[in-house]
Amino acid sequence: MDQPPPILIEDLDFSQVTEQDDDEWNNLEKVYTKFTAQWYVDPNDPEGLAWKFESPGYVLREREVFLDGVCSVIKERDGDEWLIRLYGPGYNFEGEWPPGDFFLNVNKHFTDGKPWYGISWNANYKGEAAYSKAQWYLGEDFQFDGEEDLSSFTLFNDLVKLEVKPVQLKN
Repeated sequence: MDQPPPILIEDLDFSQVTEQDDDEWNNLEKVYTKFTAQWYVDPNDPEGLAWKFESPGYVLREREVFLDGVCSVIKERDGDEWLIRLYGPGYNFEGEWPPGDFFLNVNKHFTDGKPWYGISWNANYKGEAAYSKAQWYLGEDFQFDGEEDLSSFTLFNDLVKLEVKPVQLKN
């Protein structure tokens, strides 16, 4: 299967401008990432507990775009299993509070010979980047469509969609 062509920064429809420099974090691989999600909330307490599945008395929150830009990525492999860490364009790598942007852990693992894909992120139940680590597990019922080398892929279910594509940086 042919590799998808890289997306040039100038061709992307968002305001994030990315140029390489000598900073350690900026030397991480970059990918274009679009992440949308929605979840169920209590209409009487929309900032309270959230659910990733339908629950009595809860309503489906409107789908929202949380990432849409060039993100830093770290990829780790162990055989056919993998872990990807995606850092939003405004993520604060220096550890200061608040984190400044979203962070996602995306993984593939096998249970009883069947692949499972999971996503967790650092948002609170309001959908704000609130934690320095991925704490909210969005599930492992995702479908994977893309390249096994992880250069371009989409993970999705009824409530969440994550798209990752290659980019070329301006030097």
